[in-house]
Amino acid sequence: MENSELISIEQQIGKLNYSEGAIAELVQLIDEIYIILHENNRVVIYSQKLSFIKSELACLETADEKKKEKIFSASQKELLEILKESTAQG
Repeated sequence: MENSELISIEQQIGKLNYSEGAIAELVQLIDEIYIILHENNRVVIYSQKLSFIKSELACLETADEKKKEKIFSASQKELLEILKESTAQG
């Protein structure tokens, strides 16, 4: 079940386009990833990366639009890499 949940989240993240709402949705999806990985005792492997991404997204309120979009895209890409890696292991 873990892999199917992570694959579903991966698909949701892949479909997101930059917007204020997408930033909030990305943060919510990070929380869901934490829960799934924690339930399967695998959160430690990705905890630091997920925390960093979440903190980067939290700092976007004060950034200009170009910087927001750049950080959003980088965060999205990194999350997709984490999800691919974690589903390959599971």
